[in-house]
Parts: sequence; C-alpha cells; structure tokens
Amino acid sequence: MYKLLYIIIIATLHGLACNVASAVELDKPLNLLVVTADDMNADSGGWNGCTLGATPNLDAFAKSSHRFVNGHVTVPICQPGRSALMTGRVPHRNGALGFNPIRRDVPTLVEVLREHGYYAGVIAKAVHTI
Repeated sequence: MYKLLYIIIIATLHGLACNVASAVELDKPLNLLVVTADDMNADSGGWNGCTLGATPNLDAFAKSSHRFVNGHVTVPICQPGRSALMTGRVPHRNGALGFNPIRRDVPTLVEVLREHGYYAGVIAKAVHTI
C-alpha cells in the first residue's frame, strides 16, 4: 500500500519540480493531484508484478512516473500514515496516534492549499484529512 502512495507522491512532486520554473515565469498556479490507496500490499499492483490485472489505471500511471523501489513509511498503518502525509508531522506530533483524528490546531495540506486559492476535494477518508 505505501509503495503505491510513495510512487504517486514522488511522481507528483517530480512533476511539480519540473514545472516550477515555467509556472513561476508565467505566474500560473501549479496543478497538484495527490492520490492514496488503502489496503494494498507491495505486490498488489501490476507495476510490482501482480498478474491479476486489478490496477490497470494505476499501472499505466506508474509507467509514466518515477518510481522509488525502497520506500520507508512514517507509521505502518493507514490512518496515522495519512495523517503524517497530510500534516508533515509524525502521529505523536499531529494527534493521530492509533486511529485518533488529527488535532484541530494542526494545519493540514488541504487547509494550506485552500488558503492559497486551490480547490481541495476529497473522496472518502475525509475525517482523517480535513
């Protein structure tokens, strides 16, 4: 699961880095897409060798993205891992130890993006990220 998350995050950040100069020169806001997936093992996706064909869209995305094959996670379970991604803080600093929600005084990526004029949408798992 976290390999997928890291592939998507790193691919997104790589794309952002490649476009920063042109966006700054043209004074245009950058597009940002963060995609996460739950309940996937390291071998669940076709890009990691699974032959079941369960992830065709993610497989296609992985072909055009930069992949890190030795990723490390902040915490090995889903909700605290998402909380670290969305706050930049480890769970014992953002309040999300175990399956607790992020503390209200901790800014999230969604809030920061909204403050800078971005539209931020969430499909499911909103309780963990907003």
